[in-house]
Amino acid sequence: MIDTLPLGLSTYSLGTPLRPSGLEALAEAGFSCIEYAFLFYHPDVEPSALGLGVGAAAQQAGLDVWSVHAPLDEGTDIASLDETARRYAVERMIHTLDLAEACGAKWVVVHCSHPLNREEQRHSARNQSLRSLNELFKRASQRGVGLAIENNPAPFVASNVAEIAWMLQMIDGEVGLCLDTGHANLTGQLDSILNTLCANIVTLHLHDNDGQDDDHWLPGIGTIDWQQVAGALQGCDYNGPLMCELAPSVVAQMQDLKAIAEAVRAAFSHREPWPSVSDNA
Repeated sequence: MIDTLPLGLSTYSLGTPLRPSGLEALAEAGFSCIEYAFLFYHPDVEPSALGLGVGAAAQQAGLDVWSVHAPLDEGTDIASLDETARRYAVERMIHTLDLAEACGAKWVVVHCSHPLNREEQRHSARNQSLRSLNELFKRASQRGVGLAIENNPAPFVASNVAEIAWMLQMIDGEVGLCLDTGHANLTGQLDSILNTLCANIVTLHLHDNDGQDDDHWLPGIGTIDWQQVAGALQGCDYNGPLMCELAPSVVAQMQDLKAIAEAVRAAFSHREPWPSVSDNA
């Protein structure tokens, strides 16, 4: 049953800096794991040492580190049309893989690009991204870490089903998909992703919105049909955690992690039947 899967929360949702007390509160509220949000690269921090610290803090709190979100700041665009900048970004992603290995994470979630300046850049940026992902997959495999690409809104590479499917097919290895429900709702592609790529989903970013802005609301607050999402994931035998990526303001406003956990469970209950992947073939 999908609504009984372990609950997870991105550390992005807890704000910064990450405190052990925040992790302990997560565990007490019923969460089982975290995604460590390494959203800003720190050149003065040794990745493996940071990973060991994150892993130890999570273990002390009784949590697993399920995934690491790769950096999104300047200098981390693996689809850059500037080859020097692309190589620099790949090196930073390799350091992220080192961090993930050290903290015991199963997956590293990667954006296929930064926002494109012009739509005309998409073809070239997609090819650059593919070059980077092929190299990163090899490095990830050497470390025993999985690589998952995330669906994103329209200014990014991997913003529509056809492009995501092409990327997954062309990458030289078994790379998974991180389904970001909020991003899919913004592009109007949630149904298509669930119908076409559900079997590729290895991890989740669960959050809601109104279909207009990337709000990162609690599931059930916006326009996403969560019964449909639950049924689709059930149909393709998804067995990872229900990993939430909520805006820090949402968590701060509720001030009750247990209520957040209960709300996520409620959004995934009472689902309607959904055809299996084989039925949609």
